[in-house]
Amino acid sequence: MDSGNEYVIQVKANQESLLHEIVDTIGNNPPVDEFMTPERNKGRQEKRIVRVYNAGPGQYSRDWEKLNRFIHVVNEGIRDKYAYCENHYYITSLELNDAATFAKGIRGHWSIENLLHRVKDVEQQEDASHIINMNIASNLSIIKSFVISLYRIHGHRSIKKAYERYRNRVEDTCRLIGIKLI
Repeated sequence: MDSGNEYVIQVKANQESLLHEIVDTIGNNPPVDEFMTPERNKGRQEKRIVRVYNAGPGQYSRDWEKLNRFIHVVNEGIRDKYAYCENHYYITSLELNDAATFAKGIRGHWSIENLLHRVKDVEQQEDASHIINMNIASNLSIIKSFVISLYRIHGHRSIKKAYERYRNRVEDTCRLIGIKLI
C-alpha cells in the first residue's frame, strides 16, 4: 500500500473467516449506500443490488491494510425459467460510500472477465492446460490473447464462431493477419 494504490477484491469461500465476518457485519448493520439496476440480458430479467457497508474492526479484517468498506452485490433474476439469487462480497481500501460507483467498477471488471478470461477458459481451455513451464504458459497466454484481439478487431463478436471459420483454413487466416500468399 506504500505505492498509493487502492484495492477492491472479491472475497470467496476460500477466505472462510473473512467471509463470515463480512456476512455477519452486513447482517447486523445498515448499508451506508445502496444502488439497484434492473437489466434485461440475453432474454433474462435481472436485478443487481449493490450495498456498501463500513468495515468493522473485526479480527480478520485487521489483516487487510487500509480495509475501509465491505461491498455486497446481489444478482437475482430468472434464467431458463428458474429463479436465482447470487451473493458476491468484496472488500476495499477506498473510503467511498457511493454504491453506484462500486456497481460500475465491479460490472466493468466482469465485462473483462466475460470478454477475455471466460473465452480463454472455455474456448481455449486455458485452465485445463498441462503446461508446467511458466515461460511457455505465459507466452502461450499472450498468443491466445492476441488471437482474441485479432478476431475482435475484425468484427467477430463470437470467438467460437471465429475459430470455426478460420480453423484449418490457411488462406483465410493469412488474409486475416495481412499475409499475401503467392
